[in-house]
Amino acid sequence: MKKHQVLTLAGGICLLIGAMLPWATVTSDFLGLSRSITGVEGDGILSAIGGVILLLIGIIAKGSAGKTYSPFGIIVSILCGLLLVLKIANLAALPATQGVSYSLGAGLTLISPLGILLAVLGSASKVPAASEPVPTPGPTAPAA
Repeated sequence: MKKHQVLTLAGGICLLIGAMLPWATVTSDFLGLSRSITGVEGDGILSAIGGVILLLIGIIAKGSAGKTYSPFGIIVSILCGLLLVLKIANLAALPATQGVSYSLGAGLTLISPLGILLAVLGSASKVPAASEPVPTPGPTAPAA
């Protein structure tokens, strides 16, 4: 497996794991109730789908020698990054009467941007040209 495939796979795994775990715990100061929010709730499911797509790209796509490995992988990674930023902004915009405390899952979502970066680096890297086969000497003619 080539380096660009491994980077893309690692990015997909980070996104998938980050989406499945809790992203934040919302605690209401008024009632004292709390609720855990996972990345797959609402539109956050798209980050899990993006992780699966990146995994499939890393497993299936071989890329063409001398070309960018996966332009589609770059697009998926950037879209997942934008989604992550929007989710964090939505959590930060909750009313002040609802205190938001970030759980361990939110700490893991810090790994998701790393996963996105790895996926972009893997997808954007050039596929190395196949090495030329080394010619093997054939049978030699006996000396006359």
